[in-house]
Amino acid sequence: MRWLFGTGIALDISGAVMVLGAILRARSSDVATEAVSYVGYNEARLKARVQERQYATAGAGLLVSGFLLQLAGYAWTFSSWWLMGYSVGLAAFVTLLTFRYARRMSARFSKRADELMRKAVE
Repeated sequence: MRWLFGTGIALDISGAVMVLGAILRARSSDVATEAVSYVGYNEARLKARVQERQYATAGAGLLVSGFLLQLAGYAWTFSSWWLMGYSVGLAAFVTLLTFRYARRMSARFSKRADELMRKAVE
């Protein structure tokens, strides 16, 4: 079952590269074009954000797949399938908790940023 560990690690590495892909692929000229202000919206910036989201989604999928394969390898090696269920359940719980906390934090940040902008404009 060594192939589960090897495949899992390979997917983790690929996923990490995909998550960073949008940043790694950006040339100086692309960044300069994104930084320019336009009336309406900046098409280059919009395109870059869409590509970043695609890279991040693909990378996250690879990372999760890689970790699950490694977890299956551990469960298979140590004949402890309850470990896999426990780990997947714990990961789901922590992920949901993190998303809930992050949403609250971003709402607080947005509210504070709005207050600061109003004060700056006045």
